[in-house]
Amino acid sequence: MIAQYKALLEKNGAFTLDDLAGLCASLTDDQLEGGLMADPDLSPAVITATNNVNGRNLLRAYGTMDTIQRKSLVSEGGLSFGH
Repeated sequence: MIAQYKALLEKNGAFTLDDLAGLCASLTDDQLEGGLMADPDLSPAVITATNNVNGRNLLRAYGTMDTIQRKSLVSEGGLSFGH
């Protein structure tokens, strides 16, 4: 798991919002805290966005959205929760 994220970070130089959202959506708090945040290479790239539960939960919610939902989220009309 850590090797995959290290390779992505090394390739791109930083994590995108989509990377962080996918990371938070796919990992538990224990995996984030014990793995990624404890790793000296990955910690600086993830700690600001993932160091509190509220931030993680927002990223998790974003990470579970599909492309249409993400586009709606930033549109003028916003994301509809009614349907």
